[in-house]
Amino acid sequence: MLDMNLLEEQRLENLYSYGILDTEDEASFNRIAEDLSVILNIPTVLISFIDRDRQWFKSCIHFQHKETPRGVAFCAHTILQDGTFVVEDAQQHPLFHDNPLVTQDPFIRAYLGVPLKTREGHHIGTICGIDYQSRPFSEWDRDVLTRFGQAVVVALEERLLRKEYQRNLLELQAIMRSSPAGIVLLDRSGHIMGTNPEALHLTGLPLQNGEVFDDQHLHSGPYAQVYCHPTENMYFNIQRSEVHEDLSLLVLENITDHIQNQLLLQNLAFHDALTGLGNRKAFEAKLQHHSSLQDISVLFIDLDDFKQVNDTFGHHVGDLLLQEVARRLQGALRSGDQVFRLAGDEFTVVLPTCSPEVLPRIAQRLLRTLQSPFVHEGCKVHFGASIGITMGQEQDQLTTLLQRADRLMYQVKQSGKNHFLLG
Repeated sequence: MLDMNLLEEQRLENLYSYGILDTEDEASFNRIAEDLSVILNIPTVLISFIDRDRQWFKSCIHFQHKETPRGVAFCAHTILQDGTFVVEDAQQHPLFHDNPLVTQDPFIRAYLGVPLKTREGHHIGTICGIDYQSRPFSEWDRDVLTRFGQAVVVALEERLLRKEYQRNLLELQAIMRSSPAGIVLLDRSGHIMGTNPEALHLTGLPLQNGEVFDDQHLHSGPYAQVYCHPTENMYFNIQRSEVHEDLSLLVLENITDHIQNQLLLQNLAFHDALTGLGNRKAFEAKLQHHSSLQDISVLFIDLDDFKQVNDTFGHHVGDLLLQEVARRLQGALRSGDQVFRLAGDEFTVVLPTCSPEVLPRIAQRLLRTLQSPFVHEGCKVHFGASIGITMGQEQDQLTTLLQRADRLMYQVKQSGKNHFLLG
């Protein structure tokens, strides 16, 4: 039996992950609403998102309200549908004949809406058309609205990608500042977007943002592909790496003393060869690049009875189980969360900006994800997990945060396993 409260919490969590509520007007959404109004010849078009107690409008065409209570919202009914929701005469409709939006201003008479379905399968809002005269809606009208609903979801995903791009860019710039190698960040046309002090030191050039980077301006060294400082006895080479379709990095490595400097580039971290997850170094780098640990939470996960799995089925099956656990954890988390394998059967999860109320729900979801047995060659391999959860505090350092989560996890082990503890 479906737990409707749990489904609603998951829907709201999915909605909040887009960061769309209470944002300013955006041209991409307004264009969609305006085009739909013209095509359907309908006076009002709304792009709405259904919050816990309200519906909030991202785009409003000829509608004076920015939000309404959820209890009177036509769209609150639309998100319960799999397809379009039609009201051709609100005054005669059993659900809406006494609705204040019908009996009072704005005196809605006809409504056509379709839910906005995310890639996770949740209906987080709607796009709808409203008329102030009763009217029928054809199959063509419904088909057009459905396609415009898909366009809204695409616009949402593109908006999320832009935010992620900006977040990655900020992390990249933080790495650049602390890198021992020289770094030059270029856009797709070769214009400089940023440099670090070591790049200026090695080249002896100003390298201004906005100008085109041209290696012809560099001073050639004694060998091919080797450059030198114009006045100092320093030599360096340049390696190029594409980190995004719109971004590339030039890494200027100081080879004067034949010391090879390493830089973590595209993934911003190392990876575990068995599971494909970030490893301990990646986990540490992730936390070190946060300006403050107060805005993150850490889950320390240790599999229960993993040694028994290895002893009973062999290490090969144990490795397969670890790979399965990695897949399950990644599939159960939000898009901004990140899983790491520290060692053996120990995993960590970094959760950005997560409230204390949400953390237990995430832990419960992970435990449910891991509770079903792993099946290998017809054999069921039963396992569980113990989870310690902690939120970053003002005085925290990497070691104290991880130690606290580790200590909470061991308390769960000692009290019966297969549970979580928040502290």
